[in-house]
Order: sequence, then C-alpha cells, then structure tokens
Amino acid sequence: LLDNPLNYGGTCDGQLRPAPDAAHSLLVPFGADNEPAILEWMDHQEDWPGDRELRADGPTPIVESLRLARDYLAEVAAQDPDVACRRYSVVVLTDGGESCFGNAERGPALRGAAEALRQLELPNGAVVDVSTYVVAFGVSQFSLGLLSELARAGGTALDNNGNLDLRNGAPYTADDQEGLRLAFARVLADAVPVERCDGED
Repeated sequence: LLDNPLNYGGTCDGQLRPAPDAAHSLLVPFGADNEPAILEWMDHQEDWPGDRELRADGPTPIVESLRLARDYLAEVAAQDPDVACRRYSVVVLTDGGESCFGNAERGPALRGAAEALRQLELPNGAVVDVSTYVVAFGVSQFSLGLLSELARAGGTALDNNGNLDLRNGAPYTADDQEGLRLAFARVLADAVPVERCDGED
C-alpha cells in the first residue's frame, strides 16, 4: 500500500521508508496475510501516534508517488524468482491531478513517470514492464485530461467501449462507491493473467 509521501500534511517529495524528519510512502509492503495491516489504515480508528489513518490532506504528488513505487517494485522484482512470467502493475487512485508541478510541466512529468515504470531496469539488467492503471475519482475535466495522458503512457487507457486505446483513451473513472467497485473490478480482471490455449506458457 503506497500513499502520497506522508506526514499528514503531505509533501511533494519524500522517501520510501520511514526516516527521521522525512515523509515516507511505504505503509504496508507486499506479503502474505498483509490485509489486516492495510485495513488498519482505513478502519476509522485512530490513536496517535500508534494506530493512524490515511488522510486526503495536502498536495497530490502523483509523479513522486510513482517514483517511489518504481523504487519499491525494483526491489521486489529483483527478488522474484518468477519475474519473467509475472505481471507487475501500479494502481493510482486519485481525486485530483498532479499538484507538485506547474501547468506546463505536469503532462511531461506524468508521462515520464509512467514510461520509467514501463522500462523498470533490475540490478541484473533485466527490464520489467510495469503497467500504470489510473482510477480518477470525481476529478475535474482538466485533471482528467492529464490523468488520461498518464493512463495512455502507462499502457491502460480505454476508449468509450472499454477497449484499450493508447492514443485517445482515458483512465477508469468513478463518482461514487459503486463506480469505484466497478473500476477496481475491471482493473483486477485486466491485471490478472489468464491462460490462453496457444501451446505456450
């Protein structure tokens, strides 16, 4: 579970793991039986500084969050014996657009972050293609345009019929809880590999 670099007020830069006087993003790493640890961040119970909650405060540092996700996935994929046949993906759920760059820099910065994930180089020289899924929750038309650029660069943008469209497509969108459920169901359905009867594994 990755959140924007976190010190409740939010920052536009940070690091992956906790350190003195630094915002960090990695709250719950990949692992078996990590669901309770994830849900603790969203259970509407807080006892500072122990049991903390996610908050939607501060800026929206999507580019920085993707950079930190890339750093983490490089570590994970480097230790994965099945990296050659496993799909890796990042899901960005946001209620706004990138806010840590000026207007002219946002599009190129978002595209660059997604393209860096599509060419994730591991220490052994192998390259992993990490897709970036974008779920835009009640965003403005301006933000939706930029998030569409991110989804296209991330390899997951869709046309109005739900087909992959990396030229003019848009991200998954939602305006309510049911829309979020549907969007995440579609992301999961697309991200989970399915065996094809093509004589190859």
